Amino acid sequence: MKKSMPRIGMRIIKTSIAAFLILLIFTAVGAKRSPFYVLITTIICIQPDIANTKDTAFNRAIGTLIGAVTGAVAMLLEMPLKGLPGGELWWDLLNAVMICITIYLTVLLGKQYIAFMACVAYLSVAVIAHDGVSPYEFLFYRVVDTFLGVGIGSLVGSFHTHGKKRNDVLFVAELDDELRSAHRQISEFNKTALNHMIDEGALFTMITRQTPASLIAEVEHLKLRLPVIALDGAVLYDIYQNRYLHACLMEHDMGIRIRQLLTEQARRQQAQTPIPFPSIDFVKQRHSVSEYRLSLYPPHLRRRQESKASGQSVLRKTDFSFSHTSDSCTCQPR
Repeated sequence: MKKSMPRIGMRIIKTSIAAFLILLIFTAVGAKRSPFYVLITTIICIQPDIANTKDTAFNRAIGTLIGAVTGAVAMLLEMPLKGLPGGELWWDLLNAVMICITIYLTVLLGKQYIAFMACVAYLSVAVIAHDGVSPYEFLFYRVVDTFLGVGIGSLVGSFHTHGKKRNDVLFVAELDDELRSAHRQISEFNKTALNHMIDEGALFTMITRQTPASLIAEVEHLKLRLPVIALDGAVLYDIYQNRYLHACLMEHDMGIRIRQLLTEQARRQQAQTPIPFPSIDFVKQRHSVSEYRLSLYPPHLRRRQESKASGQSVLRKTDFSFSHTSDSCTCQPR
């Protein structure tokens, strides 16, 4: 089946609008420097939903400040170090140490995931050539560009069209057949759309045939605030509190009856399965009873019984009578 072209989503449109606004601002004020860092910051900040946009913008700002501080320290020490014998070697060693300090500062703040942003900010200040621009001037504009990009990215990313909201309706989606894609997983588009609905206040949950244990890993990226219906309606489970809120339990007697019915049905199916008998060319040979019984099993049961088979007695050439049950076959002398 021919696949249709994916549509242009709001994140793509918002990113393009934000980039246009930044270029328009730089053109209007006649800025001589490049808007590169502002554009990069804005593109990184705009995320599929509002919550992620705010988190990314905040982390970008913190990472840039850390890199700017360590970069400023490196620039203060640059000229004294380069004046020493072997100054370039000392400068290279200082950069390595400052990168280590930059990463460690993110660890101290509990934000290891912004180490990349902090290191990029440091390298752009201390390592990249500034084409005649004062390092301190570059550092100032680097921080200004970052906060400008964060502001525009947050503003544009938070904008959304207001449709009619139904916060008085409970939306229940069927996970197994409706939300999953052809790969038996919830698509990234559905995750983004559902998280956006929940952020807007929609009452959303889902029903599934799965157990709660197998469901948790699949919905970990969804911001579900309501309990989910699992085991096809048998339980109501709160994912965040990790407890059952309600369970439709089966009576003990009913469970025994169902088990008996299933066991009887399995026996009938096994009784209807033909068990092949081998040719009786073993009469003139000596075979143990267990070997012969093993040979009468179907192949899939024979392999299971090989470990249990052991010699018990010896057959002699005579006539035999055969009998079989649903599990095995035996032979007895007449």
